Amino acid sequence: MCIVYFAKDLHPDYPVIAAFNRDEDYNREAAQADFWKDAPLVLAGRDFSSSGTWGGVSKKGRFGFLTNYRNPKLVKAHAKSRGELVSEFLKGSTSASEYLRKVVQPRQDEFNPFNLLIGDRNETCYYSNVTNEIQTLTKGFYGLSNHLLNTDWMKVRIGRAWFESYLKQQRKPAPEDFTELLLNSVQAPDEALPDTGIDRKIEKLISPIFIQMPGYGTRVSSVLLISSTGQIDFLEKTHVPKVNESIRKFRFQIG
Repeated sequence: MCIVYFAKDLHPDYPVIAAFNRDEDYNREAAQADFWKDAPLVLAGRDFSSSGTWGGVSKKGRFGFLTNYRNPKLVKAHAKSRGELVSEFLKGSTSASEYLRKVVQPRQDEFNPFNLLIGDRNETCYYSNVTNEIQTLTKGFYGLSNHLLNTDWMKVRIGRAWFESYLKQQRKPAPEDFTELLLNSVQAPDEALPDTGIDRKIEKLISPIFIQMPGYGTRVSSVLLISSTGQIDFLEKTHVPKVNESIRKFRFQIG
């Protein structure tokens, strides 16, 4: 499932602010965020079943986040792993728009429905293989859940209101500041639930920002800050029932 909140050029010293939750089966094995041995510039968690990632950043300042587009009717049984779309961008050197145009768009039918938000300090782009359109993001706030960019779901509205209030404080951001938002477990009222083709009871359970269900829920919360001077702060907090929560922090300069 997953959700990402992204603020572009809204803070005078931090052109990139992103807060992200990864929702997944608790028993699906994955590595915590770290620099990859086979791609030392990439900092991200990693899915053991496909070697891809749901979100991360590189020492070059490249970042990427992935969410699925929820529509059971569009799911293919033998589709390729969507996580490779993020990892290949993080390892590469082409611009976000060029990567989407030359690498992702021609292969759109190989994957189940997805949303991809990728970029660096200079350019950020959004693409979904549902619409097959590339969008270059301008200054503003963006929420991306399991429909299209800025679809007016309750969890997107909560994030927008939270970011607006936070940015008005004109404080220097710290990754820990965003855990309050990412741990919000308020369910949407019945009248505000989207209709994505799944059971309404399940729709209700997965409507919060932070999801907790038997066997499934928010596995990872991540925060990315990139300053105008090129400093990168990355925080990852893992949440798995019956396992101790862990927090990993990284700070480095774009090189």
